[in-house]
Amino acid sequence: LGVEILDFIKEKRFRIMIYYFSIALYIFCCGALIEFKDFNFMPTVKENISEQKSMDALVSYLKENGVNNAFAIDGMFQWMLTFYSNEGIICRWKSDKDRYPIYPEMVDKAFKENKPVALIWSNEEFYKLAHNPAIANKVVVIGHRYYVDLNPTKDFLKSLGFQFSD
Repeated sequence: LGVEILDFIKEKRFRIMIYYFSIALYIFCCGALIEFKDFNFMPTVKENISEQKSMDALVSYLKENGVNNAFAIDGMFQWMLTFYSNEGIICRWKSDKDRYPIYPEMVDKAFKENKPVALIWSNEEFYKLAHNPAIANKVVVIGHRYYVDLNPTKDFLKSLGFQFSD
């Protein structure tokens, strides 16, 4: 059986078939790149602002306010902020356990030491936190997409479902 397979691979017909398959795969991949070029996990905004510009504005605002650690209500957003800030801002989600355990520990440590932290979310239509009386006067909107509450209280974070290891 092995000899027959090797003979088939050596045949010109097989090489031509692989050549056409490669071209078809290349065309398919180009189509996928075009289709997903504007894909985003975040909800769309009315203004035509790129994700990079919005995220840069958020990172700049946080850095200006001395924030190097943040709590994110959106699970995917914790990784986006950490990535876009080149790990300059470490972000964690609600669970105190994570796939990279040092991140929740770092954010919790900063929170415990009263260093500046932020609560960040992007889907205001879903969470409706900007009008919560506990934080309504503190919420800042960045890039028409991100909502930031600087230095939230532990009780408020716990009421949103954040878990702490202490």
